[in-house]
Amino acid sequence: MSAQPVEPHDPASPSAILATLPPEWRPVFLTDYQAALDAARDPAGYEALPRTLRRWRVRAAAYAAPDFAEARAEAERPDRSAAVTWEQLAAERGR
Repeated sequence: MSAQPVEPHDPASPSAILATLPPEWRPVFLTDYQAALDAARDPAGYEALPRTLRRWRVRAAAYAAPDFAEARAEAERPDRSAAVTWEQLAAERGR
């Protein structure tokens, strides 16, 4: 029996991205991926495909994080009391 070569895992492959993404994000990825494939048919638009895959690899990791929904809700909350003004920043730095 001969050993079979192990193919390296590519985290930016469409199948790896789909496996990482939560189900609600998969249709969004597939739409964006299809648009990038269409653009890549023209040599001038080739970069759309690797750029889209890189972007979605990072998004998939973020969206799959257990605390993503909570962090997103926190970021979207219109609580202005946590905002720091330029004056406060300058005062903290002693200027």
